Amino acid sequence: MNILVTSHSTLCTGLIEAYEMLVSSDAHMLSAVSLTADGINDFRARFEEKFEELHARGDVLILADLPGGTPYNEANMLFQQHQESVRLVAGVNFPMLAEVGFYAQDGDDLDEAVSIALGAGRAGVMQALPLTDASNDPDEDLF
Repeated sequence: MNILVTSHSTLCTGLIEAYEMLVSSDAHMLSAVSLTADGINDFRARFEEKFEELHARGDVLILADLPGGTPYNEANMLFQQHQESVRLVAGVNFPMLAEVGFYAQDGDDLDEAVSIALGAGRAGVMQALPLTDASNDPDEDLF
């Protein structure tokens, strides 16, 4: 399975760099294409080229930053054309990429990858709670 991360600006490349630093330096299944100031036509050409390269190697999970944004919309056009071998998830964050990237090292079920991405993405969003006088133990679970 191949994972293609796409975003406005350098968010997608930063996520992959963080993955390589914290999870695995063996991130051969991860690729990124960012929307730059060069515009939509430039992005579309680079995105389609990278997609075709990855799709020739197998199934593709696309993780986009923002539903309805240009990277998502361009990815959605390719998903609609290749529904049997492509999945698209919006709202990419680091917990999502970390979990699905770890899964993709050995797993190849696109629907399972989507389930993992959605679960990890949601679980990775939380609010820190203040410590109370009753629970000043720094080793106590803060969640």
